Amino acid sequence: MDSANQKRAVTFIRARHLGSSGRHPAIEAMQVEAQGDACKKLAEQLGAAVVDEYVEYGGTGKIAHRPVLMRLLDRLRTDPTIDYLIVASLDRLARSRADWAAIRLELEAANVTLIMADAAQSFKDATEAMYGLAGPYDDGRVVRA
Repeated sequence: MDSANQKRAVTFIRARHLGSSGRHPAIEAMQVEAQGDACKKLAEQLGAAVVDEYVEYGGTGKIAHRPVLMRLLDRLRTDPTIDYLIVASLDRLARSRADWAAIRLELEAANVTLIMADAAQSFKDATEAMYGLAGPYDDGRVVRA
């Protein structure tokens, strides 16, 4: 595919591992590597160029308290050349219904398609299980590879 027509993607990776003695940076580094590899492989399958990678260590909680995620969302608001946001799984972005709804609106406004590398279950099943959402949220703007 010529570079003028090639789709462009950013990846978002979140790693957090807590043990009895706190965070484990070595385990988090392995999580980052594994998620990054999965996202890059998927981008390659899509024929998309990964133009940036956003890595959040230990991130959890509301969107406003996650600076890496905020930078990613700012990028999507201001860079119309991004076609895809690729994540390893939906829970890397959000674990609450309110945060997922806010992220979903940002993706729609930016005309960015969310692609999830994990294929363990359908988007509808994952969304219902994690957020109690169904129906209108499974509109094709989110794709499970």
